[in-house]
Amino acid sequence: VIGVLIGYFVFSNPAEEKFIGQSLDNFNPQEIEDKGLNISNIRFSDSFSDEGQIEFMFDAVKPVKYKGSLNDQTVQLLLAKALLTTKNPGVRIKTVNTLSSLNESSTQLDPKVKKALISSMLVDENPAVRREALSAISKFKFDAEIRDAVLEVLEKDDNSGLRVLAINILADKKLEDKSLDNVIKNV
Repeated sequence: VIGVLIGYFVFSNPAEEKFIGQSLDNFNPQEIEDKGLNISNIRFSDSFSDEGQIEFMFDAVKPVKYKGSLNDQTVQLLLAKALLTTKNPGVRIKTVNTLSSLNESSTQLDPKVKKALISSMLVDENPAVRREALSAISKFKFDAEIRDAVLEVLEKDDNSGLRVLAINILADKKLEDKSLDNVIKNV
């Protein structure tokens, strides 16, 4: 009986679209300005209806300011997330440069940050971002994951400058008395 009553109340009232905890019927456009929201990513559902109404969706985003040390894990994770989600290549390059200033002696590179740098190095559409990510990742402790990513750049990247940089990174590791294993030699 309780399940039937809950089902009745859930399905009898269609869900209303919400904006900042309010239904759109009580929506005050002044709230956008008052709360410092930015409107973006407007998506139109349909053309005008017969009654002259239009339906659309949008993202209301509020800027957040965060301050912390680069050695702070939260800062690193926020920068890693920005690196993977920001559309502006200039911001991605700045983010990579900021992350590359991490010093392996002062902090341990978070696996999520390393994964973000490797991902940018391998799949970012902008070659300048890929180059900066390759340079940045080479500054950290050279492990099998980094080695494999550098080798993937060497084998698959269309940009010859990045392939040369990958070779130079591997040559630098050899000069640092890090033995080149058979995987590297084969590639």
